[in-house]
Amino acid sequence: MFSSTKWILKSREYEILCKQIFNSSLNILKKNIKNNKNPAIVMDIDETVLNNITFQIENKGNFCENKWEKWVLKEKCTLIPGVKSYISEIRKLDIQIIYISNRKHDLLIPTINNFKKLKIYNYNDIFLLQANIQDTKEIRRKEIKNKIGRMKNFPEFNVLQYLGDQYEDFESLDSELFGFKNFLLPNPVYFKL
Repeated sequence: MFSSTKWILKSREYEILCKQIFNSSLNILKKNIKNNKNPAIVMDIDETVLNNITFQIENKGNFCENKWEKWVLKEKCTLIPGVKSYISEIRKLDIQIIYISNRKHDLLIPTINNFKKLKIYNYNDIFLLQANIQDTKEIRRKEIKNKIGRMKNFPEFNVLQYLGDQYEDFESLDSELFGFKNFLLPNPVYFKL
């Protein structure tokens, strides 16, 4: 087992960092929610909401699309520490959650089923999964911002924050946005030299 996998599985630091990030996000949201029409947050799914460490262990850190799809179909992901209470608080604040993930759109139903099993699903959630290889997260963020494509029948949302575990989860990489509009969760598992 890789040391990065052990760190996620066994360290208190990983758990505390995740909870700290969710708490910081909530504190900022509560300060900025007033006078915002149609507030929303955009969250990645894997390693931001759903924990796939078991998949990483079973596959010795190697990624294979076919094995990944079989894993998602099992609907056995667990939750990232702190995310369940975070999502609960977001719902109390009446903030729309929009999930942008590079999971294939064909995996929407098992993804929703996994959310239901973990008691974090809400029928108002919006899922923008990857339609094809060209369907980048940037394209989907533009759909939200410009109310086009899959978002044309939704209200115009004011995205207050982005949460993810990789740089591609964020609209801007301006370092001054991190800790205010961008919240990056720790994920040493995807890192490769």
